[in-house]
Amino acid sequence: MNKAPVSTVAILGISGYSGIELARIVAGHPQLALALAISDKWAGTTLADHLPIGAAGGAVVVRAQKEARAAAFAGLDVVFLCTPAEASIALAPVALEAGARVVDLSGAFRLSANE
Repeated sequence: MNKAPVSTVAILGISGYSGIELARIVAGHPQLALALAISDKWAGTTLADHLPIGAAGGAVVVRAQKEARAAAFAGLDVVFLCTPAEASIALAPVALEAGARVVDLSGAFRLSANE
């Protein structure tokens, strides 16, 4: 039986409610591996300092928002944006240009300016 490939993911805004819950989901998913975590609030610490998640995910060192550049997204399969809408609008094109798929949890791309 062939094992499905593991997708590498990033979570931007990991210290917020959506980011924390998503980190728990990713940590428990056999085909997902957390490779990048971004949060100004937790920058310079490991995820294990804040969340009770497995060894591999817990060892990820959280980076600051200023490090969310195309080079940081290179080689990632999926980038989850758990950021305010304004940040998502700026970050989504950068992640897409790096070749990652983007899942935005804000309303940036699903709500019009009039709503």
